[in-house]
Amino acid sequence: TQIYEITSSAIRNDTHEEVQVAAIEFWITVAATEESMLEEEERLRVEGRNGPAECKKYVESATGNFVPLLLETLSKHGDDTDEDTYDLRAAGSCCLESFALTVGSQIVHVVLPFVQLHITSEEWRLRDAALVAFFSILDGPSTTVLGQYVQQIVPVLLRAFSDSNVIVQDSAVHCISNICKLHMQAVQPDHVHAIIQGLIMKLQESPKLADSACSAIFFMSASMKDPEGMPESNLLSRPMLALMQALIATMDRPDAKERDWRVGAMSAAG
Repeated sequence: TQIYEITSSAIRNDTHEEVQVAAIEFWITVAATEESMLEEEERLRVEGRNGPAECKKYVESATGNFVPLLLETLSKHGDDTDEDTYDLRAAGSCCLESFALTVGSQIVHVVLPFVQLHITSEEWRLRDAALVAFFSILDGPSTTVLGQYVQQIVPVLLRAFSDSNVIVQDSAVHCISNICKLHMQAVQPDHVHAIIQGLIMKLQESPKLADSACSAIFFMSASMKDPEGMPESNLLSRPMLALMQALIATMDRPDAKERDWRVGAMSAAG
């Protein structure tokens, strides 16, 4: 459609980042709208009511051509991008997330080749872009589809915890956090101990990395809780003492109050 051509051209060719971001935000809005419409259609179907199929599925039609363009935006940022800056990279990530929520597992075969090609690139921006691409599509596709890729990427993420670039390190921790939140059942038991050790190390580093590590620990712990509330041993039982000691030390850090992430450490400890 004409709108697709206009927005794609703006993202690809416009020299003003705010115009590129605005074009991406248009598709974020479209995806969010279609997601709501699809949920309503599914609700009516489950209830046995034949409502009109109103969703035109523009996002699904655009996925094959538009997502590769979004992937290109993920490496477009400076050496010291501020974490709160909503730039082209951040907008591209948000749009990928919106597309994944709308089309589900259909997005995986479009994004995974990019991830596999660049995740060990010598260029740190491309390594980071691959990690951002992966964690941006985790909420949407099923664990059945993503499980094999989660198993393959976890060792790579653990190595990326020690990447030469701190932005890549943070993206790796954030990716682990999303995996723990959404697809923990796909993580191999043998990898859990290594993940915990890596997160404990990150608790001792920069406030941003420590904050991301707290989130990952919280989601990992939540995913292993017995839904019946009954106490039982799990993969966190053995490293629990070391984990609690690390979280308590994190709460006592001088910069914890300044950064306002002491709550994150407390939540993870709980």
